[in-house]
Amino acid sequence: MNKKHIREGFSVVTPYLIVNQVESLFEFMKHVFGAVETYRSLQPDGKVKHAEFRIGDSMIMAAEAPEPEMAMPCNLYLYVENPDYFYLRSLQAGGISMMEPTNRPIGERLAGVKDPTGNLWWMASPI
Repeated sequence: MNKKHIREGFSVVTPYLIVNQVESLFEFMKHVFGAVETYRSLQPDGKVKHAEFRIGDSMIMAAEAPEPEMAMPCNLYLYVENPDYFYLRSLQAGGISMMEPTNRPIGERLAGVKDPTGNLWWMASPI
């Protein structure tokens, strides 16, 4: 696939999270994964219209849901150096445990946490 049509810094697939309380999502990503905000635009009412964050070599886009019932939580699978460490950081940042760090049959150590906005973050590394 030719990458000329992809904006610099992005990859072929980029998650776009539509959540309630987008600031909670931003704080969670910054605290747990060291996310860096690279862009933000606001609506006239001050809500986040569109924002972009970098986590490692990946980008994540996010915005405030237009109406609370329009939020769309999703699952994100991240490869991290130490799932146990990131699992604990996630809990410290207000995450809810979905799965404690466990060695899985596929040869990965995996942990799962729900962030304050309802997204599930699955953190894995090869065993």
